[in-house]
Amino acid sequence: MNLKVFPILAALTSSSNAIDKNIQKISIPLNAPFFDLDAAVHTQWTDSIQRVKSLEDSCPEPAPFFDFLINIREDIGVDLFDDILELRLIDMAFFVKVVKSVVFNEGRDEDEFIGIDDVRLDRRIKESHLHQEGFWGDVKLVGVHGVELENYDDLWRTIEIVFGLNETEAQERASQIHTLIENSSISFDHPIFSMNAVSVADFDMILLGEGLFHFFEEREIGDGGPLYAHAHEYGHTLQVQKGIPMTPFNTTAKNSRYSELMGDAIAAYYLVHTRGERFNDEDVKDMIETAFSVGDCAVNSDGHHGTPAQRACAAIWGASQSFADDSNTGTIVVGSVESSLAPVSSANDFVAGFDD
Repeated sequence: MNLKVFPILAALTSSSNAIDKNIQKISIPLNAPFFDLDAAVHTQWTDSIQRVKSLEDSCPEPAPFFDFLINIREDIGVDLFDDILELRLIDMAFFVKVVKSVVFNEGRDEDEFIGIDDVRLDRRIKESHLHQEGFWGDVKLVGVHGVELENYDDLWRTIEIVFGLNETEAQERASQIHTLIENSSISFDHPIFSMNAVSVADFDMILLGEGLFHFFEEREIGDGGPLYAHAHEYGHTLQVQKGIPMTPFNTTAKNSRYSELMGDAIAAYYLVHTRGERFNDEDVKDMIETAFSVGDCAVNSDGHHGTPAQRACAAIWGASQSFADDSNTGTIVVGSVESSLAPVSSANDFVAGFDD
């Protein structure tokens, strides 16, 4: 197990009356071995959640996912929304699943359920995942649900490991979280607790949160949406596997955008390829709408992932590369990362095409 130092500061304080205001911030001790989950869970989805707190978007019209989050914030209340962010509860269910899988070796692949309650879609995503393992390489697929937080023992031992607390301190934190949720207007299965899709490349793992499926459902986005979200995370895993430099530009915002747009293109490449998911016209429409929906206009932010138009454009570009390669299928070796196809091997084209 390749354990790493996990040097982040975690602000586990809150202004809510349900939280003990005398509790001080806790931080990861520099000698506490743990993998770098903090960077992994900071994705296009959670960056949008963070921007909702300050209403930082600046698009002429809010991107659909940003608008969806604004409605959640208004529905549950600003104070509770802010407490959830302060307590890292948009990340905690993902921490729980990784700790259970990697540290305690708990959970069987066949017991994982992806999404809300759609057995057909769960099966299609799992079939797509198995197919991508042959197309790109082996990666574990995990479903994440807000109810992961309801198990007190799972919660406190995750806090103990991730945040380097002793058992008593971790149990106190878990109790505070339970008190907050149980005394609020929402329950553990609220989508805010699982509104993410995460690639943990160090452990070849992709985690798909149930919360995203509520967004797809509300927007009436079909299978192409969640399949895109899944393939996008696979794309990030591939970037790491191939050692693609992720910092070709001189600003963090540009590098972040570059990485995300390439993830869009890799996803689209696989999804429309005749030896990939073979998307039909309706699936392609859902894929492009999803890519557009998660765009942002915070172009100078370190967490900028591309404007809505750029996200859609990157997906279209990746699909077009796939169509071109389909005319010469002999160039593709299934299961070989090194064969890895136009969006990845054309990284320089990405710099030229998406640089300002």
